[in-house]
Amino acid sequence: ANSVHLFDLEEHDTVDLRAVAYAGHFTLVDQFSAQGSEAILSYDGAEDVTVLTLDIDGGADADLTLFVAGDHSDLSNFEL
Repeated sequence: ANSVHLFDLEEHDTVDLRAVAYAGHFTLVDQFSAQGSEAILSYDGAEDVTVLTLDIDGGADADLTLFVAGDHSDLSNFEL
């Protein structure tokens, strides 16, 4: 899986992930179900990092993981 680290995401920034979603958008899930276009969101308070893991192709594993500094668990900076 590929990973991206974002260190300075600010309130006015938007990360648009819809172009890489198999179904045109991602659905938030607790675990991958091999449907594709699924995303798992978590926040690690000890490390102060938000982790967004994407299954793009339906392989039921991570195709892309975004590590974003800070708490972005409200997804206000993301277009899924």
